[in-house]
Amino acid sequence: MTKTLDPKIDRALKNMALAKGPKDLKHFTARKVQTFATAAEIREARRRAGESQREFSLTLGVTLRQYQSWEQDWRICPLWASKMIRLIAKKPAFAKTLKAA
Repeated sequence: MTKTLDPKIDRALKNMALAKGPKDLKHFTARKVQTFATAAEIREARRRAGESQREFSLTLGVTLRQYQSWEQDWRICPLWASKMIRLIAKKPAFAKTLKAA
């Protein structure tokens, strides 16, 4: 077995090598990786909500310019906004709930 610079990784690799089956590996399952919303996802969520760019930026609580930079792929949308955008894409009525708040 090769050694790495991190003793925690070495221990994990050793434990994985000693595992006898899927039950032994249950604590080695990968975590879900959070990703940023793409420009296409952002555009689609806004379209499903039936809002203009200005209205959608107000729904998210950001400036119009900031929202446009996400939708036109000039800047990366932060994770908090990505989560909200994906939620709105699944349930467009959620956008109206955010406006009322």
